[in-house]
Order: sequence, then C-alpha cells, then structure tokens
Amino acid sequence: MKGNLLGMFLLFKYCICENVRSLDGDIKNFVVSNNSLFVLTNHRLHQMRHDLTMEKIKDYIGTQANPVTLLVPFQANGTLITCGPSDGGYCEVLDLNDIANSIYLESRSSLSEQNEKSVAFIVDTSKSGAYILVGMKEDSGNPPFCIVTLWNTLHSQKGSIFSKIGASSSPCIQIDTREVEFIDGFQITSRRLSYLFLNAKTETGWQAYVLRLNNAKAQKQDIIKGFKGSRLECCKDAARPVLLASALIPSDKAVLWTGVFSAQKKSDPENTALAVYDISNVDGKVKGIRSDSDSSVSSEELQSEERIQPLEVVFKYKSMSSVTAVRDGSWIVLFIGTEDGQLIKLVLDDRFNPGCPTVLYRSDVDQEVFPKMHLDPVDFKYIYIAVMNQEPEILSIQPNKVSFHGRNNVLLKGRNLESITKIRIQGFPDCIAKESPVFDQSSDSLRFHIPPSVSKDAAKVCAVTVDGRCHGDSIVTYSSLPSCTGIQPKVNWKSGGRKIHVRGTNMEVVESIVVRQSNKELKTQFNTNTGDIWFHTHPYEGNNLVHLMLKVGNSTLDCADLTYQADPVFIGFTTTQIGNDILVILKKNADTLNLSTDEVKVSGLQEDQEYECVLESIASLAIMCKIKAVIHVDSLTTMKGDTLSVWCYQEGRCPSGNTSIVAGSQKSISGEKK
Repeated sequence: MKGNLLGMFLLFKYCICENVRSLDGDIKNFVVSNNSLFVLTNHRLHQMRHDLTMEKIKDYIGTQANPVTLLVPFQANGTLITCGPSDGGYCEVLDLNDIANSIYLESRSSLSEQNEKSVAFIVDTSKSGAYILVGMKEDSGNPPFCIVTLWNTLHSQKGSIFSKIGASSSPCIQIDTREVEFIDGFQITSRRLSYLFLNAKTETGWQAYVLRLNNAKAQKQDIIKGFKGSRLECCKDAARPVLLASALIPSDKAVLWTGVFSAQKKSDPENTALAVYDISNVDGKVKGIRSDSDSSVSSEELQSEERIQPLEVVFKYKSMSSVTAVRDGSWIVLFIGTEDGQLIKLVLDDRFNPGCPTVLYRSDVDQEVFPKMHLDPVDFKYIYIAVMNQEPEILSIQPNKVSFHGRNNVLLKGRNLESITKIRIQGFPDCIAKESPVFDQSSDSLRFHIPPSVSKDAAKVCAVTVDGRCHGDSIVTYSSLPSCTGIQPKVNWKSGGRKIHVRGTNMEVVESIVVRQSNKELKTQFNTNTGDIWFHTHPYEGNNLVHLMLKVGNSTLDCADLTYQADPVFIGFTTTQIGNDILVILKKNADTLNLSTDEVKVSGLQEDQEYECVLESIASLAIMCKIKAVIHVDSLTTMKGDTLSVWCYQEGRCPSGNTSIVAGSQKSISGEKK
C-alpha cells in the first residue's frame, strides 16, 4: 500500500473538519485500533492518540526505506504485528500501547516486494484461535503464485508464531497470473466469514474479484480449500473493470459492500463509478484462482464462472479514489475521497437512491486521497484520511549558467516545493555531491546558492525532501569567469539612477556590480540580445571617480572606472510656434554627461492637460523638442533617467528651487503658470 503521500490527516466529527497532522515523509500505510492510530512513513512508525496527538515514534535506521509493509493490530492480544521484506523479510510484534516496546522479532522469507499491494488482518476461527489472513503475492519464480495464506499469531499454535504450516502442509490460494494487486479485506465476526478483494490481469485485461473464506472451520487446509470466488462487474453504461477502493456497509441482514471502479480513462468525466453490491452469497469459482490442493478447475466450472452485478450504481465521477461507509438509522452514509483532493458525503436511502452529494473538504491543489479511509472503531464519529502529496517538480533554474566560482540566490521554480529541505548538485568529475540549503521557500519557488566547482562542465541538480529522496534532474552549466571590456556611458550624475551598460564576455554569470569606494552592491540585468549587462547607478557624494567590480559567487573581479559629475543644470526654455506645433528649446549648462534621447523626457503643460514634447536633438547646451498641435505652454517638465525631474514653470528660466528628485517615478511634475 505504498504511495507518494503527504503526511496529512483530516479528522471529521459530524462532518466538520477538526484536526490536521503533517508527518515528515510519505505515508505507506495506516491502521486504527481502539486506542491509537498507527502510521507508517518512509523511515518511521508513528503512534498517535485518536485526536492525532503524537505519542511514540519508532525509527528504522540503516534502510533506504521503511522495511515494513504490513500493519496488523491484534486488539485481543494487545499487540501490533508488523512485517516487511528487509534482508529476506522479517516480522515483529510490538506492544499495542507502546510501539517502542518490541516483544518478538523473527526473520522471514518469501515476503513480497515492497511495491506489491497487499492486505492483512486478524481472523478468528472456531477452535484454533486467531490467524493472520494475508493477501500478498509471494515471489516463487514461476506460476502458480501463492496469494492467500494463514499465519499463526501465537507461539502456542502448531509451527509457532508466523508459521503458515497447517496440519500437514502450508496451504495457500494460488493464481496463474503474475500481475495481481490486493485492494481490501475484512472479517465479519458475527458470520465467521472473511472477504478479500483484488485485481488480476487476465487474457482480456484487468478484472476485479472477491474471495470468501469460511473462518468457522478449524484447520487452515479446510479454510483455504473451501474458499469461494466471484468476478465483480461494473457497469452497464460502460465497463469499469478495475477496483480502486472498497468498504463494508454495516447491515444486519445481508453483506452489503461498496466499491469504486475505474475504466482507466482519465479524460472521461465519469471514469470512476461507485456501486453497491450484495456479496452474501459468493459461492462460485474463478478462472485461474484455486487452492493448492486443487489440481485444476473443471471446464464446466470455468464456463459457469460466477459474476456479481451491482444492486445500484450510486455515483459517477472523474476521479474517485477511496470510500468508507456508516449507518445512520435506515440511511447509508458514504464518504468518498477523490484524486483531486475532495472529501464528498453521499447519503443513500433504504433502496440505495442517492441524495445530492456534499463536498466536506476541498484541498487547494490536486492531492489524491489515500485509497483507504478508516473510521474511529469506538463510536464511528471520526474519519481518518491521508492525502497524497504531489511529487516535487523542478520547472526551471534561473540562471542555469554560472561560473566555476558558483552563484548566490539562484531561483528555482517548480511545483509542490514545500517539503524540499536542500538542493543536491552532482558535478563531474566531483565524486561527492554538494548540497545547499534552501530559503525564501514557497510551494512554487525557492532560492539556493550554487557552490563552486573544480571543473567547467554540466552538473545535475535535484531537490531533496525530508525522506532523503531527490526529485528532478535539471542541469546547470559551469563556465569560465566573465571578462569586462568597458562601460557605456562612462560618466554618471551625482543623484544616481543612470543606466550603465557593461560590455564583456560570459557576462550572464555576473551576479551584481560592486562599487569599491562605497561597497555598494548594485543589481544587474543581462541582455540576451547583446550579451551585455546593465545596472542603475546609486547616488554618490564622494570622490568624482569610483571603481566598479563584477561580483561572481563570493568573489569580485575588476571591471572599469566610473566618473561622477554634478547633475545637469537647466537654465531656461523658449518656445516658437511652427504651424500648429510648438518648438521648445530647453537651455542647459555645458557638461560631459552626453545625455541620450533614451534618458530624457520632456512634457509641456497647458492648463491641466499634459503633452509630450518629442525629442529632436540633444546638444551640450540645449535640448530641442516639439509639441504637436498646442498653441502655448504654461510650464515645462524635464525628466532625466528614472530619478531627476526639473520643472520650469515660467518661460525663459528654470529656478533651481524647483528642481525635485522623484525616486523611481516616470510621472511628470505639474504646476501653475506664474
């Protein structure tokens, strides 16, 4: 029952969300006893109270993943039985009240691989005590494969604890196909019956089956040999052969059961269907499934293979994944989990007619509900569900080319990144992968530092989750250091904000510009068309000359000198009517700033209306521009770069007192005519 799951439990009381518990790893299985909840994650077994308060944690050290696959509470014996394929397989008996207390440990063989779906639960027999009924394909190499066995629960039973030996052999139910998965299983104590539900791949495709065993018989051989089976079919409108989830419906009269079936057509809005069955009289044979004491199934029996049709198909949806059921008087209340992260309540009357479905819970993103939901065994007022977490996914790394000095504050974009703890970088010829912590983390982005490399080559990048798994296989490329060949323009104004272009090679690996005199770090932008970088200068009142350096990783490289001069001084403007247009000449003091048309914006104001003055030329002593279809100008605004705005409110002069600094603004300053 392994799955990629976020350790999240939702506790519902009277259909109201009450509590949530997040765990540090993927949930593989979970079960509920009368007093506790037991949850398997990748490297741990957790014991919690019914209110999800953590009580005990058992760590599995030295394994790549949690070796346990089976969890079986043995309430009458006060123990929790765990089994898993580690070094040939083992089973352990733990104290049901304290999982840190190991009562018994035994090595086992012939356990299934961890990726096999399996079920196990306690069954009570009339005379021989309790057994563990295990539905699990044992890898014996060649068919037929044993899929159902009975294990001892006590040392006092013949063969001792965990033995499959019966009176004279180890009886089992066999199957001919290699591909089989168990979905569910349970015992109906009052009827001394056990049921197993599975999918098996046949010549015509996957099919769902139910097996029934009679626990009233004393010997293992008799219980196994007397099993009955039927094929489960759904539905009349379209074939949905694969069983996804299962639940027993409480009933005093018949054995009512409900299952989620899939057509395995993800694009179909009715891909899954929920159907109700009466499985009281499962009394047939199934092709390819038999006890080991049966040499074969007769051809007559194969022709009459029993098939059970649903009493009613009660709900259809694109992506149901789990179901459980309770009784409320004559009403049947079904709780349905979906692959897109919803919990739906559906009420059936005594004739299985459904009411309107109600959404009790909806996750913000698509998070599949675990195939098994559990009810509180004490009063059935609580439902425990686990919600699948989407696998972390790396979409991009920006930038993905760095120098061999590394790079700081790299942006990684992706999906489901909340559980990422660090980034792993494996370069060549580095023998040991390097790891970097993450920061500024959200569900769709995070930042990290790329460490230096001994070589100039590609390196693989993956994101590490709390369970130690690494997700993604992105590439970053280590290259040579950048080389600065010059800057343009080479002169800046004191108030800062001028755009400076830096030319050179490998400039995309530059992180920022560092001003040596002020130790100021300025953010850079890379131009993919020219291969240059650019930055905006900062205000500076110190010496006229500053030295610029390129920051690469945690190192700096020499680049060029930048000269600071006084801000440009505008001393007045004149206007001349030319047809319907106005020619504006804005006078200025001489300087060596070499202003460009990209750096200057001039606007005229006529009453409350602002007009752009289209630049025609910029000289050392004047700026010439033209305003279209305007008779006169009340005031004039000149903007230099992104920061300095000069307001000339009277034709002929621009008082120095009306020079204003507007940080980061492109909006002109308005005023009245004097």
